[in-house]
Amino acid sequence: MQEGNRGPEARETAGHSREDIQQCTVCGADDELRVHHLDGRRENTEAENLVWMCRDCDQNVNTESEESTTWNNHAVVLPDEISAKIDREFIRLVCVCRRDLGWRPDKTRHYYPLVAVDGVFAVGRMTAEAFEERLVELGLR
Repeated sequence: MQEGNRGPEARETAGHSREDIQQCTVCGADDELRVHHLDGRRENTEAENLVWMCRDCDQNVNTESEESTTWNNHAVVLPDEISAKIDREFIRLVCVCRRDLGWRPDKTRHYYPLVAVDGVFAVGRMTAEAFEERLVELGLR
């Protein structure tokens, strides 16, 4: 397994040795893994802020968003800052739901509807359990 080019201090802070790393938190790939900072700040090396991602998932999360997104055939134009927040929060929820609950939310079926109803900032404060509970309340899970 080949690791990405993230600093060794982040890997050590994450509490994972090469032997512990098995797969990307998002897609399950087992090669080209690197440390991803959930809040987007490399200086935050707290263990709960760090997850393993493959090169492709990490790049998808870190690339700048397009100007518009389509939700149920409705074009939504968002400022880059808000679009980036939405993307980061989705990745965070994917990671915590997979880690804590053993399932992966779908962006279109689970995440976007909840963001539309509750707002990205409210969703951003949810734990995996609260996210799943809210989805059940709305009949989305």
